[in-house]
Amino acid sequence: MLVSIHCATFNHKKYIRQCLNGFVMQKTNFPFIAIVIDDASTDHEQEVLWDFINKELDFSSFQKDETNDYIKVVAQHKTNLNCTLVFYLLKYNHYSIKKSKRPYLEEWNISSKYFAYCEGDDYWTDEHKLQKMISFLETHPKYVLACHRIKRYIQEKDLFVYDNHSDIYFGKKQGISFGRYYNRFINWKTQTLATVYRKDVLNKALEGYPYADTDGIRSYLPLKYGKGYCFNEYMATYRVNQGGVWSRLTKEEQVYSNWKMYRNFDLYDKTLFSKLSYLESYHRLLKTTGWNGYKEAKYQRHVNLFGKVYVPLRRMITLYYKLRFKFQK
Repeated sequence: MLVSIHCATFNHKKYIRQCLNGFVMQKTNFPFIAIVIDDASTDHEQEVLWDFINKELDFSSFQKDETNDYIKVVAQHKTNLNCTLVFYLLKYNHYSIKKSKRPYLEEWNISSKYFAYCEGDDYWTDEHKLQKMISFLETHPKYVLACHRIKRYIQEKDLFVYDNHSDIYFGKKQGISFGRYYNRFINWKTQTLATVYRKDVLNKALEGYPYADTDGIRSYLPLKYGKGYCFNEYMATYRVNQGGVWSRLTKEEQVYSNWKMYRNFDLYDKTLFSKLSYLESYHRLLKTTGWNGYKEAKYQRHVNLFGKVYVPLRRMITLYYKLRFKFQK
């Protein structure tokens, strides 16, 4: 399989079918596999998955396996013969006991050249998404990942929200090239559902990284080895809903989670880029939460350093990239 799609889902009963439809509608000239792992949902999501399996899969290629940990189903889609689906229906929640689900992916990743991601409450909207992105990466070996613009759907308000960066793409009909400074400090483009990675580069980038493999880290580390490309097209929708892993966190919890990620990133990466990322997230943490550590002298020094050094530097970086993208062909 040229591409492996990783889909983690939990309590997405209302949304998972729309997510799966986004996979099977993909029109490609290459085979791909979608690996769906349901972490023992409590909202009867697995019933929806069984309904999809029974109605949409080709039973002539059907394989089923069961262990104490999961039920596994593998088969081709009935009409999209380039699409193979693998379902792991877990029998107990792995996240709650901190048991890794990565081993379930490894046997399917061996033959893949590219990785794509989409969580169970998000969905792809362009049937040519994979073909466009893989075709680009196949013909541009210096690029380590490709992504695209996304819409956000606010579930509770029934409202679609578009990004506010149309000025960046003005005069650049197809898309833009970028590095990790741009992706981190100017306009984060590599959202989970929007990005395709070269497997060898992603594995190399994450090799030895001792902390959680978050979507931010998954994007910033590979960009040490090459450029990214963002298509000037909306090809997927990120759903904001109260049951989402990120959306259900409070603002303070989100800020703290980001700070923790960038702290670990800085401990590992030890570059100017990682230090700037850490300082910005730390300043946001203090500003948002009024963290108790704010009163300690060592933390106060960080805040002072942020004001004297980081803010002017951030302004220069922002100006540089705005000028660069204004004149980028």
